[in-house]
Amino acid sequence: MEKQKIIEKLKERIESLRTLPAIAAKDATFKKWRRDTDVALEHLFGKDTRHIRDFRGVSFTPGSYNMKNPEPAFARAFVDGKASAEALLQSMIDEVQEYWSESEEKRGQQEGKNSALSNRVFIVHGHNETARESVARLIRQLGLDPVILHEQPNRGKTIIEKFMEYSDVGFSVVILTADDLGGKVGDPLDAYKLRARQNVILELGFFLGRIGRERVCALYEEGVEIPSDYDGVVFVPLDKSGGWRLLLGRELQAAGLDVDLNKII
Repeated sequence: MEKQKIIEKLKERIESLRTLPAIAAKDATFKKWRRDTDVALEHLFGKDTRHIRDFRGVSFTPGSYNMKNPEPAFARAFVDGKASAEALLQSMIDEVQEYWSESEEKRGQQEGKNSALSNRVFIVHGHNETARESVARLIRQLGLDPVILHEQPNRGKTIIEKFMEYSDVGFSVVILTADDLGGKVGDPLDAYKLRARQNVILELGFFLGRIGRERVCALYEEGVEIPSDYDGVVFVPLDKSGGWRLLLGRELQAAGLDVDLNKII
């Protein structure tokens, strides 16, 4: 694609964002804009480039909010997210205009094609060690490299520094097991639901932004509450019969990792 056409396409995505009738991240019109923009960036720059990662990292929902009156926080976060997305797309236009010569129009596409997908799979887990080890065993069985954070050397780093260092992976498996109870303030205890640890939900959101939802698979234990704001994420039941093993293997394969499903026995 010609340099000028790339710029025009990015300008189209900005203009469509400005005229978007959606007023919240959950609106269908906004979801369509976000997906269309994601697809456009893949075609313009490639599937595994910083442009895609930066765009997927833009948040349109709040990190925290007043449970009794959440609407203002969600409205502000959506407005801020739109502003951040527009600024990011404009930065991409500036990059192409200033740094791309006419002979380098396909530099972004080539960058995506030449970057091999890592065979490292980050395993996010709570307190259920059996589930964690079962997933790690399957990952190794498929010839991939499982990354479990507490097994990695600290080297004087804080938890978040260590997490960031080891999060450069090709895929993430997030295990949601019944480790906590939670519910609305004022609800009786018997109305509380089984939930995954808060760090597990936080890391699920992190990997969705860092590597994209097509490279994240969440395994959930029966009865555990599934987060409601993660549209498009694959949630696989962690069934006792072991059917999750083949389903996870298929997700790994669909994400582009080199796995042989015949190894799953």
